[in-house]
Amino acid sequence: MKLRINDEAVSEIVGTVLLLAMAICLFSILSIIILSYPISASTPSADLVGTIEGDCLLIEHRGGTPLRLDTKVLLTYSNGASESIRIGENNYLDNDSKDGDNLWGIGEWFIYQNDNLINQTVSISIVDVESNCVIMTGSFQGT
Repeated sequence: MKLRINDEAVSEIVGTVLLLAMAICLFSILSIIILSYPISASTPSADLVGTIEGDCLLIEHRGGTPLRLDTKVLLTYSNGASESIRIGENNYLDNDSKDGDNLWGIGEWFIYQNDNLINQTVSISIVDVESNCVIMTGSFQGT
C-alpha cells in the first residue's frame, strides 16, 4: 500500500496565521502608542463669588472642588497695570482656611487688600496651575 501526502491546504493555514500575527502586532503597537500619552489633570469646578469693598478684594468659595494653594489670581486694572498672585501666599486666606488641609475649600475667603482697587475696574481670572485652566473670570468695579 502506498501512502499519499496531501499538502494542498497548507498555504491557506500559513496565510491565516500570518494575517493573525500581523493583526496582533499592529494592535499591540497602537495600544502602546495610545496608552503611553500622559493623562491630563481634570479641571476643578468651583463656585466662586467675588466683590470689592473699599480697598479689599473678597472672593468666597461657595462650593465645588477645593482649590490648591498654588492656584493663581490674575488681576488686570483699568489703568493698564496687572499682577499675578497665588492664593497660598502672604496669608490671603482667612483664618478659618489655615486649619491644615492646605486647600481653599467651601466657606473660606480669599482676601486681598490693595490701594489700586479703589475707583478702578478690575478684571479677575482664577487659574488652576495643575490643569492650566481658567476656573473663574469676572470684572469688578471698585468704589
